[in-house]
Amino acid sequence: MQDQEIIDAIISGEKRPFKILVERYLPIVKAFLCSLKAPNNVIEDVAQETFIKVFLNLPKYQPIRPFSAWLLKIARNTMIDCIRKCKLDRDREFELAQMTSFANENKHELDSDHNYLLETLSDFDKLLIELRFVQKLSFQEMSEITDLTENSLRVRIHRLLQKLRESIDSSEQSGK
Repeated sequence: MQDQEIIDAIISGEKRPFKILVERYLPIVKAFLCSLKAPNNVIEDVAQETFIKVFLNLPKYQPIRPFSAWLLKIARNTMIDCIRKCKLDRDREFELAQMTSFANENKHELDSDHNYLLETLSDFDKLLIELRFVQKLSFQEMSEITDLTENSLRVRIHRLLQKLRESIDSSEQSGK
């Protein structure tokens, strides 16, 4: 069967022909991801996610360009999304490590000043600090609780930490 025949069958409601596409293109997608220098531990996940996206978006495929080009573009974009997500996860881990390190280095100052600093925060910001650093919730979990997007929460936490650092730095400079 030609690719277009398979695609038409899938769009008309048949599920079995999709297996043919996966078997035909999975090695190509994996090789492509390897050429993009994708880490070995994510190639399978990215390939699987690629085929899920292909299946969901197959009705949008326009046969004026080759199916393989469309598929590999989805694979590339999925890989980019994965890299961004991994970077955000690493940033979150780095952020937590920074706060832990900062707290350990400045334990004496924090013990005497942290109540004052926390009092300057809004109730919602206090809740965010509690959820993120005391309860150690993920941004996804926080999003479900607060009805804010994960990205909004990341930005808000980042700004909140920056504000707290600036407050601590200014109190240290003023000799408080």
